[in-house]
Amino acid sequence: MRIGKKPQYQRFTSIIICVLIYFLLLNNGAFAHGWKSPEKDAKVKNPNEYSKTSISRGQESYLDLCSNCHGDDTRGGDSEKWKGKMTPPDLVQRLKNHSDGDFFWKIQKGRGDMPSFKEDIEPDEIWDMINFIKSLSQK
Repeated sequence: MRIGKKPQYQRFTSIIICVLIYFLLLNNGAFAHGWKSPEKDAKVKNPNEYSKTSISRGQESYLDLCSNCHGDDTRGGDSEKWKGKMTPPDLVQRLKNHSDGDFFWKIQKGRGDMPSFKEDIEPDEIWDMINFIKSLSQK
């Protein structure tokens, strides 16, 4: 064996370990959970008053636009439906670590399987949906 070179089995083992770690993180949602907006966007406050009216409007918009992927209760997609792709996360759980501004930014920008809604949804509608999701976290 030459000095400075790893034996073939050590390289193979290292690759296998890296692949396993990648899939363990992917299945636990660590990558999606790490998806955060720029700090200035995360600090943006919801301009829509948290009220029954806003929550009701948000629920209607959410059920129309988001429930197909995130589920009617916002608790995430069915992993069977997504077969091998990352399943949509539990949005109520995400509220624990993400601000309203972060949610707003993600809904507007999208990433990967999450589409961008910037051209399709008015900002007020997005803020109402965020209020709806927040209302579920308080139940």
